[in-house]
Amino acid sequence: MALLEILQHRKAKGQTTYMAFVDIKKAYDKVPIEALQCKLYLVGIWGRALEFIRALYEEASACVQVGGHYSTPFEILCGVLQGDPLSPILFNLFINDLVPDLKGLG
Repeated sequence: MALLEILQHRKAKGQTTYMAFVDIKKAYDKVPIEALQCKLYLVGIWGRALEFIRALYEEASACVQVGGHYSTPFEILCGVLQGDPLSPILFNLFINDLVPDLKGLG
């Protein structure tokens, strides 16, 4: 209901509204790790903190469980780690400059 009220209020004022819905679950899988590490450095995360994050993603692997059987492990080349408490923070830092970039499109 809040979104509807916001849209009605903006329409009454003659303001243009743009919306985007992002499936965060799938977006987590698309974050390029090297680009994430570069962005972290650019926002001031460096030294031991950045080295910790690099180590976390260095040679990261996963496997798939079907029933009681596990697949052969495979390397994770892209995406923040699902279920890791640090992942939402890393994802937010990665997309942090998205909104200012979108404002120029209108």
